[in-house]
Amino acid sequence: MTLPELADVWVELDGTVRHGARAQALVEHAPDLVRLLAPDDATPLVIRAITAEGLLRLAVAGLGGVQGVAVAALFGLADGMGGQPLGVRREHAAAVLGLTGWALQKPARRDGLVLGLAVEVCRVLHAVRNDQHRP
Repeated sequence: MTLPELADVWVELDGTVRHGARAQALVEHAPDLVRLLAPDDATPLVIRAITAEGLLRLAVAGLGGVQGVAVAALFGLADGMGGQPLGVRREHAAAVLGLTGWALQKPARRDGLVLGLAVEVCRVLHAVRNDQHRP
């Protein structure tokens, strides 16, 4: 399994914010992210979306602290945030960070959270790949 480029992960995650990162939303609105994170074409897309959601949850947990809580809310992975509109998720994430929803709409703030998640996703993928190659 080759690791995706950080820039590709970041771009796909950035597009995923709008609809969230639960498996159903990934199937409907972000199949390219699923293909990037779980590239096994022999497995049905919905199963790979479930795998991708799990990987994203591991990455969010790896962020930890308020950044992890905010990212979980922004991507709809926090309890009660699944299926919520982006505005609600953004307001919740902003409140965790001590910001307003408007401030979190600014590219510098939002991009920092998305990039942090992208880096953590790549770290988790690297760890998974290394575990698969151990005897």
